[in-house]
Amino acid sequence: MATNSSRFRALPDDVLHRVLAGVALDDHIPTAAVCKTFRAVICGPRFLALRQRYGFAQRGIVVVGSPTGVAQKPLRIQVTHKGGVLARFPGDWEVESRASTGSTTNGGTRLFVSTRDPHQILAIDASSRRWRRLTTPPLGQGSYCMEWCGGRLYVAGGYIQGPNDLNSLHVFNETTGLWEELPPMPYSCMCQASGVIGNQLFIAGGCGSGATYAHRLQIYDTAARTWRLGAPLPLSFSSTTAVVLDGKFHVFFVSMPGLYGSMLVYDPQSNTWAEETVPWRYGQFCRVDTACAHNGRIIIFLNTGDAYARASDGSWSLYEPADLLPQTHQGSYALGSVVLG
Repeated sequence: MATNSSRFRALPDDVLHRVLAGVALDDHIPTAAVCKTFRAVICGPRFLALRQRYGFAQRGIVVVGSPTGVAQKPLRIQVTHKGGVLARFPGDWEVESRASTGSTTNGGTRLFVSTRDPHQILAIDASSRRWRRLTTPPLGQGSYCMEWCGGRLYVAGGYIQGPNDLNSLHVFNETTGLWEELPPMPYSCMCQASGVIGNQLFIAGGCGSGATYAHRLQIYDTAARTWRLGAPLPLSFSSTTAVVLDGKFHVFFVSMPGLYGSMLVYDPQSNTWAEETVPWRYGQFCRVDTACAHNGRIIIFLNTGDAYARASDGSWSLYEPADLLPQTHQGSYALGSVVLG
């Protein structure tokens, strides 16, 4: 063990940071326990940024959920490849499971999660195990989509009592704490799928007035602040989720019971859709709950407890989380791939 006369105490801070940056995440606490100098470096404010800079930062799929059917619903945070709970926050929470994009990340450092009753947006930092109430939806709506783009948080559409489904678009500035109203969508919708490629916000499908399902792809240019319509979806659907990977927009949907499902893939370069078969059979009790991009793959979670991973070559394989997430949270959860440390 290093002592007060250890040579490590004489090393410059930048050298210590570079020496320790490559230590595996699971070894941080044992390493920090070796001596006070190591502990100060690993627990310091610069260490995570340095691990990210040199490519040592480790990512994980972080799940934020709350139980249902109980009087108090504490917010629980866990990592899919590890058993147990990473952090637990007391209170009465309900994650917005009807929001088609219930969570999003700003480059993988934080996870933004929608809750309902009341409707709020939480910012969760998994690496520090801290959270805060970021804001409330601009119109108090639910069933909206939410995406981070260019350092700001966008919320589109959704549902409120009275006007029902919305065509609104707002952007949240975290520095000022204020929402800005932007040009509305050409068509109102709720429970839609969304994603961001470059400075383009893609909003696909969803449900409109009278529970009609839309074929539309609405595209917003965040720089020009203009809307346009992309190629219509080959299928209409509800309860959707979407993932952006390799510059393409991948959309999952609920199809006819008993049939093998499919994934729609939109290529913005050619403005065309392609349909891919997925390995699970859709049915009355089988649907995609949520999905995310993680380490170059698409990871999807079904409401049955099964999970699958799609590689960049289009092949599928089973993905085995440490816990059965839908059983744990009974569908009331959101997730994303974030930096753990």
